[in-house]
Amino acid sequence: MCNYEKLKNEFMQDNEFVAMYSDAKNQVNLEYEIQYIKEKITTNDKSFNILNALDSLQKHIVDFTYQRKLA
Repeated sequence: MCNYEKLKNEFMQDNEFVAMYSDAKNQVNLEYEIQYIKEKITTNDKSFNILNALDSLQKHIVDFTYQRKLA
């Protein structure tokens, strides 16, 4: 196990760190999904279904909000 993995395992024992890590990871994923939608719209990709993409994004936002309320 490398130093990074050891350090990460140590930090993952701290509940506050785990909550912050999870929030940051979810935020990055939401930002990535929004960027993906923007790129597909910009390039006018005919195979892209914007309604499905927006439904998926909405589900992720709801899930993220629900997780934050539980914390």
